[in-house]
Amino acid sequence: MALVALQSGGLAVRGTATCPSPAEVAESLEPLMPADRRLPPGVVLHVDAGAEPAEIELRMESDDDPTPFASRRLPRLGSCRELAEAAAVVAASWAGRYDTPAPAKVAPWDTTSGPPGVVRREATPVEAPARAWSIGATGGLDGASAGGATAHGGVELTAALGRTRWFGRVQVAGTGERWFPVDAGTAAWWRLLVIPSVGAAWGGPVFLEASAGPVLGPVFVRGRGFSPNAKDVSLDLGVCPSLRLGYRFGPSARVASVWLGASAVAWLRPHRVAVDMSPNGASIPRLDVMIGLGASFALGI
Repeated sequence: MALVALQSGGLAVRGTATCPSPAEVAESLEPLMPADRRLPPGVVLHVDAGAEPAEIELRMESDDDPTPFASRRLPRLGSCRELAEAAAVVAASWAGRYDTPAPAKVAPWDTTSGPPGVVRREATPVEAPARAWSIGATGGLDGASAGGATAHGGVELTAALGRTRWFGRVQVAGTGERWFPVDAGTAAWWRLLVIPSVGAAWGGPVFLEASAGPVLGPVFVRGRGFSPNAKDVSLDLGVCPSLRLGYRFGPSARVASVWLGASAVAWLRPHRVAVDMSPNGASIPRLDVMIGLGASFALGI
């Protein structure tokens, strides 16, 4: 059974969609309707579930003629409220361009040609609402002044801060093992990292991100070639600035993205490695440089 919403600026909104409902679209459409222009009687905006579960279908037509003279499919991106706002923007653009001829004389906007006197319209592309959350994965190399380079990998969760360029992110990562000689043996270490950060993004499909935040995590140290080989685990604290250059895919340019990034981690505490009954020792590097590739996927919330 079709759901029917009250008229919005002279335009009746009906349909079978539930997310968003016709009432939600009508509510979002009301402040967007042109104040000095009214549609002829009988013009209806239909908001229906699409043939695909991930789409909704918008049609503007007359009760006197079932042929739609404007139609568009929108992907289900974001919340029901955000999708209602996107649908309202599309409908308002149609209403704003309506020249009030008789409905039967208006051709569908998707038609490339028609009989003389037919009014052609081109649908205005409308970007779907930005989704607030995304999840990602990253991997690459971690290098320092001692111990060479090792692999690193992790996952992250990013949340946009409203409809601004600002975002918050939490990344959890781990590094492979590195080592350097100490006295007659070697000292090996690896890390787990938790990096909460705040940053900003610029650009469209091609984007640049800059972020910074603290780093917290354990460092695991063990000896090799000694008798016995001692082990130690301690908590480390540092700061981490980061830059990313990437590309976004999808109809809203926010469905998925890939990127190349670089980060520097400056550790605040020194870690001295010592050997019993030996004057020789060494310190674990206090600066790490991480370079890697990653991918992020928007969540449907």
